[in-house]
Amino acid sequence: MKYITREGGATVTMMVPWDCNNNCPFCVNKKEYADMAGFSLEKILESIKLMDSITPECDFVISGGEPFADLEGLQTILNAIPLTHKIFINTTFPAFTSSDVSEFPKFLIKNKDKITGVNVSLILPFSTSLPVVMTPAVFNTYGIR
Repeated sequence: MKYITREGGATVTMMVPWDCNNNCPFCVNKKEYADMAGFSLEKILESIKLMDSITPECDFVISGGEPFADLEGLQTILNAIPLTHKIFINTTFPAFTSSDVSEFPKFLIKNKDKITGVNVSLILPFSTSLPVVMTPAVFNTYGIR
């Protein structure tokens, strides 16, 4: 059997254990995010280096949990991925507080040259508690793909 992959190599999916504080009925990992004892950001960074050495143009998909629930941790991951890679982030958006919701568009703008795409799951209906800044239109407004 011959293994064939797309040009650029494999797609690497990283699951971050940061809890979104939402209660999506389809989430199968909620209990796992309550205990982060086995999680190591350092191990993720080591894995990024390893995958980059094996396939220096692979795609990275960051999912979880909720990648945007820890912007500092997500920034560390983004900074570790060389620019030869495409980066996609899967999100349902975390339950932001009013104090940190303004940081989200700033984060996207700061990283718009690193992040290739943000895949937003809008399975749950928008509620009045979802700030306007969190709607998908924010991506178009700020020129983010």
